[in-house]
Amino acid sequence: MPPYINTSNDDTHYHKLYFTPDALLTYNVKNGALRLHGKMSTITPNIASLSNNSTVTIPGLLYSGNPWLKSALDKNISLTYSLNLPWLNMDLTADARKIDDDFSTYYQWQTIDGNRVIVGRDENCDYLLNYGFSGSLALRPFSNDLLSIELESGYRWQKEKSEIIGTHHHHYMPLAWTVDMRKGCWGAEYYQCIPHKMLSGSFINSAENTQNLMVYYQKEQLMVGLVCIFPFAAAKYNSSILDNDVLDKHGWNRVTSQKRTFCITLSYNLFSGKQNNDEKKLNNKDNDKGFF
Repeated sequence: MPPYINTSNDDTHYHKLYFTPDALLTYNVKNGALRLHGKMSTITPNIASLSNNSTVTIPGLLYSGNPWLKSALDKNISLTYSLNLPWLNMDLTADARKIDDDFSTYYQWQTIDGNRVIVGRDENCDYLLNYGFSGSLALRPFSNDLLSIELESGYRWQKEKSEIIGTHHHHYMPLAWTVDMRKGCWGAEYYQCIPHKMLSGSFINSAENTQNLMVYYQKEQLMVGLVCIFPFAAAKYNSSILDNDVLDKHGWNRVTSQKRTFCITLSYNLFSGKQNNDEKKLNNKDNDKGFF
């Protein structure tokens, strides 16, 4: 059912019916498949962004909501080639994503109660375009679960156009890798994401330098594990505002309390047996590890 967006406040009334189709076409090829996926969805602004209240960040710098914000329309199309072999799984994707009326924060000088201050406010920019290539490669050199090495990467281009902050271009390369080992009921997994920087509104923000180390024991549908979050480095984040004539803003955050945080995990898959039986009837094989 198409979503109907209705925003009503003391300053404005906004309502619109959106058309949001979702379609997937698949064509089987030798040892793999081609998938064409198209999807449209809406992104609604949060309540804080719609409020016309102002908050003081530091003396002389305020942030104010925007009651006239509209919902953004997110449009995606992707073409994926998948290859599945006993020792290799590969996905290669070319895709494009365009967000019309995306949200962006801009800063302007204003006079409030006789004081000259800088006010930051959200706006609907013309669009944000994100397109490029991405892929994942999983190697199993022994053609079983003894050792699996997975690499995820790609190359992305971004373009943002706004009547207020202008047109900006940015490109980045995401990179993450996983090593998974398993022998009998015991297993271990390490995941790491190399941080990259992305264009987000009027800022360039870094991704999280995620690190997870897990050791687990699995017996049928029951899995018990010990997870260490950020075992080698603390979580780090940074952001920088795009060049403008009003404000130069940079932020660096380091969450040391998360470094070497241990968690105990316990899971049981209630539906694994039924799913495995169906898979055996269809493909005469069972690749389900039984945990999530």
